[in-house]
Amino acid sequence: MHTAYPPPEALLPFVSFFYEVKWERKDYGEKIEEFVLPSGMGFMVFQYSGSIYGSIGDKKPFVPKCYTIGQQINTYTLTSDDDIVALIGVAFKPAGLRKLFGFNMSTLVDTPLSTESLLNVNLTELLHQLERTTDPRERISRVEKLLLNRVKGAYKTSPMVDLGVEMMCESYGCIQVREVTDKLNVSMRYFQKKFKEVVGIPPSTFNRIVRFNNLFSEIDMNAQNDYASLGTLYNYYDFSHFYKDFKKYCGHTPNEFHIERFKFIQEVFVRDSLFIKNAQTY
Repeated sequence: MHTAYPPPEALLPFVSFFYEVKWERKDYGEKIEEFVLPSGMGFMVFQYSGSIYGSIGDKKPFVPKCYTIGQQINTYTLTSDDDIVALIGVAFKPAGLRKLFGFNMSTLVDTPLSTESLLNVNLTELLHQLERTTDPRERISRVEKLLLNRVKGAYKTSPMVDLGVEMMCESYGCIQVREVTDKLNVSMRYFQKKFKEVVGIPPSTFNRIVRFNNLFSEIDMNAQNDYASLGTLYNYYDFSHFYKDFKKYCGHTPNEFHIERFKFIQEVFVRDSLFIKNAQTY
């Protein structure tokens, strides 16, 4: 179960949405296990009941109770042996973490790091408050306050990166990065440097993630999918190129992938399409 909440106006330049997730082991098999696609966003997560562990690509990083992670460029799984896992999350716009906190975004790629260490704060009491609170809106409000305290000290980043992100999102990831730099009238090398500094990954990688997310949102959960046509629709130059991306982000080939096994991505990446609806910078 997940519920999304819009951010207050002061956080709009940084945050796409807040969300609350609750998973119960009785709804799964031996353990809670969810599969998540790279989304083009960064996240700050507060686990106030139970805790998750998992894997990102070939890595199995330690996941703190309160963690921040930047761009994910590999498929990842979230797993728990607890009966209930409940968390509040903040989905940041592609440049949001850099703007609000000034983080070195390359260190956060595929790496969940302790938010307490990153911000030099103790979040134990906040977790207790989230656990004790019965009203979801109040839980979101408590996390909002943590971020609102940082707004006045927000960092300036290149508007060029915001414009580039916007072009990629508006084109569903089908625009060429060279076309973006031509429209911005900047060199490819300069744009790549600034984009990676602000977002954490090269623009071509981000664009690829945006495209796959848009394609994935077109999957029909109740019918046989024509993946060849979907690949053509999103400008994959041949099926082997599409096949490679599908296996990279889904962990399986199109024929081996069974979306009905994964409730969370059905809800968030297909039915609601939260990430592609909210990735834009403005």
